[in-house]
Amino acid sequence: MEDKKEFEKQQFVIPPDLRPIYADEVIITSPMKVVIEKDDKGTEKIRKHGNIILSFFDNQTKIIVAKIVVNPLTAKALGNLLIKNSDKLLEELDKKEIPNEIKKQIEEAKKKSIKSTSDLTYIG
Repeated sequence: MEDKKEFEKQQFVIPPDLRPIYADEVIITSPMKVVIEKDDKGTEKIRKHGNIILSFFDNQTKIIVAKIVVNPLTAKALGNLLIKNSDKLLEELDKKEIPNEIKKQIEEAKKKSIKSTSDLTYIG
């Protein structure tokens, strides 16, 4: 529990020019590297290493827009988070009312909106 609290306190740097990329399909591959070594006694040792590669692509253009490599533990955590968040989102989308957080944002936007043309400034 302490680790989770510490993790939530961390600030992540997001580059200002980082824009979301839309991808509607994903290809998942998991290449594996196998190395067979012999020790001093002639006994074979097998070492395996692998990662998960997520290739996101736009189905209309058939262009891969992002390729992300993660280790198996990260992939497992990502799968769990995706299920949890998609279930929560689908549940919220089924509801008829607007969430309080969005209501507050709407109210703030209304307060800031232009009431008359006298609020406008000419930039010419």
